[in-house]
Amino acid sequence: MIRHFPQYTAKGILLPLVLLVLMTVLSNAHAAVFLREYSRDSPGSFPDDVSADISARSHETDEHRVALHSAPHHPAVTHRISLFAGKFTTQSMGDTASFWSVDFEENHLVALAYAQDMLELGYDLRLGPEVGIAGRFGCRWSTEVWAGAALRHGGVVLFDHLRLEPAFTLGLSWIDRSIGIERNREETQNGDATLLVYLGPELAFALPRYPQWAFIYRLHHRSGAFRTFGNLKGGHNANTIGLRYSF
Repeated sequence: MIRHFPQYTAKGILLPLVLLVLMTVLSNAHAAVFLREYSRDSPGSFPDDVSADISARSHETDEHRVALHSAPHHPAVTHRISLFAGKFTTQSMGDTASFWSVDFEENHLVALAYAQDMLELGYDLRLGPEVGIAGRFGCRWSTEVWAGAALRHGGVVLFDHLRLEPAFTLGLSWIDRSIGIERNREETQNGDATLLVYLGPELAFALPRYPQWAFIYRLHHRSGAFRTFGNLKGGHNANTIGLRYSF
């Protein structure tokens, strides 16, 4: 089990974190390109309209500097509602994320999640709570409820037509009854899958013209965190797709 840990971690956990870092780098690079283009057009100074805008913004900054330093910075509150569905697999989180040769179960889920950005961490990263509920069905009906902290990047626009927004949720997941491979693991490992760790790496695709709507992919993962919860080595994984609305 331990010798496979680096492989599972690299595929299932580090991938969304790498995406978050990549989006941050691309955001900064986009801003740098903008400045270089204006500098090239008018060496040593910006065009008159840009200079005027910069002066105006500088004046506004001076007026509000005391307020900014006297209170913690919070972004404009963003609420997100996501509806997604998918199919469970018999494999690990890393193998489920591979997208090819995935062994699916005849068990499905339909989920509804709500998240809110509450803290601006810098580098276009936002942090806030997420709660969700899912109906799991196939061999039998099961209900899941989870809650955790969601870290999200503001996204990067590619070719002026597509915005990519990675996110990562970490929390706890509760179910009323286990199904599929999760049930088998309870029996073979003498465990209890009622309360496990929840991980939800996600990638959203949105059109800049309609930023409030996004198509999402999420790897829905429950884990015993190597017997830390429920005396289970693993848990249950599902590949899901859905829609997200932000307001």
